[in-house]
Amino acid sequence: MNEHLCSHLDGRLSHFACEHRVRTDQGGWKWILSRGLVVRRDPHGKPLRMVGTITDISERKRMEQELREMATTDYLTGLANRRHFLERVTEELARLKRDGGHQAVVLLLDLDYFKAVNDTYGHSAGDAVIRHFARLMRDCLRRMDVPGRVGGEEFSVLLPDTDIDAALHLAERLRARVAEAPVQVDHQQIPVTVSIGLTLLTQADASPYAALQRADLALYRAKDRGRNRVEVLSAGD
Repeated sequence: MNEHLCSHLDGRLSHFACEHRVRTDQGGWKWILSRGLVVRRDPHGKPLRMVGTITDISERKRMEQELREMATTDYLTGLANRRHFLERVTEELARLKRDGGHQAVVLLLDLDYFKAVNDTYGHSAGDAVIRHFARLMRDCLRRMDVPGRVGGEEFSVLLPDTDIDAALHLAERLRARVAEAPVQVDHQQIPVTVSIGLTLLTQADASPYAALQRADLALYRAKDRGRNRVEVLSAGD
């Protein structure tokens, strides 16, 4: 803020405007928009008089944050939506192309026999299963990892700075935890399992879709070999 103000006072900016936060007496925070304009200067350009306003824009900031979340977040789980997940994979792929010393892994996960859950217990129970799985997935991930929901019962995860062995260990741990944690809905226990396909994101990938296609093939292999399992597909397969 001080830099912007000095630039205006020196005549380098036509006006002064700055958004910043201030702490309230109650310990909370407010967003403030400060605006100012020098309306009188001496013959040498030194500012003599300035007018301005201070406006509370906390509500506007809250609405902007909600709009950002709506654009990037799946409404049911709070995970990244498909579009935002693809953006994050695109960013990670660009990072890999700049520095080949890094590794990253992409996972695709699909809840087994999910249609039967909806048909047997109803769509509200299906939603509960999806939220339950999203919570379990978050618990298994690091803060740097990017989980997403890319379809009805299909999920995805980007694991930056991770090799295949570490990703396989995480996937197996998540698969086992899901199988051991049925969902409780209206005094009924709904068993849930997940199939997982994973692959390395590599510098040779022309786009995120190349890695996602390999992960999808690995996921198909997991489904074909009995479900409730993890499969890996390398770039050369």
